[in-house]
Amino acid sequence: MITNGADSPSRALTPRDYHERSKHALDRYAPGPASLDWDRQPDPYRVYIGSERVLLPTGDRDPHLAAGSALSPSRSPGFADLRRRGGVVASRPLGIDSIGRLLRLGLGISAWKAMGDVRWAVRCNPSSGNLHPVEAYLVVPALDEIPAGLHHYEALHHALERRCLYDDETAGRLADLPPGTLLLGLSLVPWREAWKYGLRAWRYCQLDLGHAIAALDYAAACLGWRLTPVPGWNAAALSQLLGLDRADEFEPDEPEFPQALFLVSPASAPPLSGPWPESTARTALLDRLPSQAWQGRANRLDSRHLYRWPAVDAMGRDSGPIEPEPLTAEIPTIHFEPSGECLPEPTAEGQGQPVRLADPLGGIPDPPAVQVILGRRSARVFDPRLAISAGALYRLLEACLPRPGAPPWDALAQPARLHLLLFVHRVLGMDAGLYLFARDRSRVPGLKVRLRPELDWSRPDGCPDRLPLYRLIPANARGTAQRLACHQRIAADGSFALAMLAELPGDAPQARYDGLLREAGAIGHVLYLESEALGLGSSGIGCFFDEPIHEILGVPGGDLQTFYMFTLGPAIPDPLASDEPAYPPE
Repeated sequence: MITNGADSPSRALTPRDYHERSKHALDRYAPGPASLDWDRQPDPYRVYIGSERVLLPTGDRDPHLAAGSALSPSRSPGFADLRRRGGVVASRPLGIDSIGRLLRLGLGISAWKAMGDVRWAVRCNPSSGNLHPVEAYLVVPALDEIPAGLHHYEALHHALERRCLYDDETAGRLADLPPGTLLLGLSLVPWREAWKYGLRAWRYCQLDLGHAIAALDYAAACLGWRLTPVPGWNAAALSQLLGLDRADEFEPDEPEFPQALFLVSPASAPPLSGPWPESTARTALLDRLPSQAWQGRANRLDSRHLYRWPAVDAMGRDSGPIEPEPLTAEIPTIHFEPSGECLPEPTAEGQGQPVRLADPLGGIPDPPAVQVILGRRSARVFDPRLAISAGALYRLLEACLPRPGAPPWDALAQPARLHLLLFVHRVLGMDAGLYLFARDRSRVPGLKVRLRPELDWSRPDGCPDRLPLYRLIPANARGTAQRLACHQRIAADGSFALAMLAELPGDAPQARYDGLLREAGAIGHVLYLESEALGLGSSGIGCFFDEPIHEILGVPGGDLQTFYMFTLGPAIPDPLASDEPAYPPE
């Protein structure tokens, strides 16, 4: 096994150190493996060998949503309803059917793709390189078909694996959870990403985690549920709860790190008022776990580890569960009417006045939510001859504004820190060039002072006042976007591409750094689903040259850093790849 010298610092890396070391540059890429054996890549599915397995009902064996199935369009809320959790009036009762639906739409397989003899799965939560470092665990009270205890979600067969069955006294420790709720834990296995991406892997892990959180919160919204981070759990305690501290049941060179704990509850239920449970009760629960009935051993994901990336493992060891933070801005909830108007929610002073979008696509489509979720794909090829309307762009940007009560922002539980640098190529009614979308309007004065003084900062004609969108440089930026995205043509052929930027001070703690990457992943997932609802293609871009992006803005080497790129536009389907059903008939 080779330990890469560039990944063996003489002192502990700070998050800013790690970010700097893992940057791609025009004349070199971040340290990575010298070669890849594509026939022996890590297993994307965690399995606990020896655990009892409970198959979950999918409700649908056809990725195109057969009529009459539990996931059929007739039984799904419209995608527009998910922008306001109140749009889904009745919450589903907690049970094996609703748990199966949550996990199917959040982390399950949406389809199998086939091209000749090659076959691969497409999941509802996208992943860098389709490597999937995120694992999910449920802590449930006793249900009719699921015993009380800890269960691991196994996506390949859409099943729960019984990891730990609680006795009556231990199950009683869950009694003070709100009725009709369960706990959902998420973890990361960095080796899956490090196998391909080397030192840069921790970035991709956190981006994938942001996508997964967003995917699960959208799935919860389809059921009239929501995800709320549970505060007060440190990494050691959460590792105990999820069984990740049981070292003899895991391969030592494939560590798994706890990342998040959520309460899954009806959207109408009152939120947790503080940490659950209080510290004494938590200690009592954790003290009982070693004596419970544990099952299974984690499968080995990779038969040989040719490289090691100590900095990636160090980032995992120093990471911790999400602690909720309040949203910083009061942003009115907006819902879209079929007429193409955006109507603010009623206020205490009365009904808001309609604000008409420029060029509104002749009406806003509202497909069934499950159709959008299961239809999401990463586009490979865009049609450079076609343009989108300004109305479509404004709708996409509107969806990126965080607001309470709408997925995925409740689950993300942090203020907006990322801004979007847009490379507009072909948008009807807008000049080509670079634009900045400030997701927190209060940051605009500070950005104007820090960025290049000759930037324009004019407002596009017809842009709604509530969208903080500014034109910086009028120019044909297609070639620039392609070069910045590691020469990937999709950044030039889409209608627009974007880079997600945020401040990362040198002394930023890891919780802030990980949170920025998760926020970027969540924004990416919003764009995936919103573009799918509009009939457009989209794709995340994790490979980009960091500093050249900053040089355009006049802040090279400063605190403003790039965390993710994305591209959207009319996509060209792959004529050689066919979709096959996600799961076999029951």
